[in-house]
Amino acid sequence: QVSESEVVANQFLASRNLVLLRCLLGLVTGCTMTDKKNAFLKPYQCHLLTSMIRNIVLKQKGLIATVLRYGIPDEVVDWLIDFVPECVNDVGALMGLLSERTQLTAAERLKTADAALRIAIISSNEVEAKNLANLCLNQ
Repeated sequence: QVSESEVVANQFLASRNLVLLRCLLGLVTGCTMTDKKNAFLKPYQCHLLTSMIRNIVLKQKGLIATVLRYGIPDEVVDWLIDFVPECVNDVGALMGLLSERTQLTAAERLKTADAALRIAIISSNEVEAKNLANLCLNQ
C-alpha cells in the first residue's frame, strides 16, 4: 500500500523531471521553447546531455506524453525522434492522452497527434504503433 507522502513525493519528482527535461531539450536543440518565431540559440550538442535525457525518459513513464501535452516546438520533437528512441515507451500514455477528448483543445490535440504519429512510425511494436496511428489519424 502506498502512503500519501509517497504519492506526493512521486508527484514532486515527476514535476522536477518535466522541468529538467524541458530545460535540457532547450539546451541541446537551441530552442527557447517559446511561441516566438526564430527564437533559437546555438544548440549545445553533448553526448552526456543526450544520455541524461534518455535516462530520464526511460525512468519516468508518461514524461514524453506530458511534454507533448504542454507543447514543444517541432524542432524539439524532431530531435526527440532522432536521438531518444526511448520515447516509444510512452505509446500507452500518448494513446490515453489522445483518447480523452476533454483534456486537450483541438489545436493541442492536433499538435500532440502529429508528434505521436511520428513516434508510432519509429515504434517496433506493430500492434501498439497501429493503434496509436489510427488514434492520431482520427483526431
